[in-house]
Amino acid sequence: MALIPLSLRGVRYRPSSAAALLSRNIWIYGLGGLVLPFIGIELIDLAVQFIPGLRWPRQKAVMTSRFLPTVVRNHIAALRMLLVFTVITGIAHPLLVTGVAQAAFPDRANGSQTRQNGKTVGSSLLGQNFNLPKKNPSDSKEAANPDPKWFQPRPSSAGDTGYAPTSSNASNLGPNNDDLVKSIKDRRAAAATFDEVDPKDVPADAITASGSGLDPDISPAYAYEQVERVAEARGLSAAVVHRLVAGHVRDRALGFLGEPRVNVVELNLALVRLR
Repeated sequence: MALIPLSLRGVRYRPSSAAALLSRNIWIYGLGGLVLPFIGIELIDLAVQFIPGLRWPRQKAVMTSRFLPTVVRNHIAALRMLLVFTVITGIAHPLLVTGVAQAAFPDRANGSQTRQNGKTVGSSLLGQNFNLPKKNPSDSKEAANPDPKWFQPRPSSAGDTGYAPTSSNASNLGPNNDDLVKSIKDRRAAAATFDEVDPKDVPADAITASGSGLDPDISPAYAYEQVERVAEARGLSAAVVHRLVAGHVRDRALGFLGEPRVNVVELNLALVRLR
């Protein structure tokens, strides 16, 4: 129970490349797993020499197992097995899996990173906000307004500003919770005003957050709702933007799993290239 508040605080992370992670794991879990058991075995061998009654004949330069108690022999065998499996699971297996992943799925193996002008700007697996700059960036209480030039993702409860990768969570509020009901009404009114549509036509995903708070996908209905606003803000033809959205609609997985969806991060990157 004492660990629950700690787990709710999220896990700190440091972005790193696959090569750096592999190198770190080999040093810590691979070579470290090799050296420490070897040292441990040698220390046991040395310690046994000083146990009364366990000294072997002086003409024997190498200690044999028959002079050791069963419990010591079992521990040495266990340490040797640890040494073998450390090589297999700590070095060989990570190298094999990483090599196959880098050769067959390099993009996915490196986090499905999205790039613009050679610079990593996010991941297609993680949603993000597309807001206008705050008037006072140092004011944590000032809410950022959505930028009309971008397709907007669904609401997020991850972190104070939403889409914080270290604070993935939902609101955990029930359907009858007064705070949730009020926020749904407020979001519906805000989305209708922002996209200039009737409140009753606002899709459900435009006013509800995902379970993780990091979902990069929205429904095609919500994407099409934003076409007119984005086209007007960018000085583009609505027909051109509509075709762009249509080209980013993904069908159900395997034809029957889930719902059709549009990845907002990938859609906005395509919007930048639409010049």
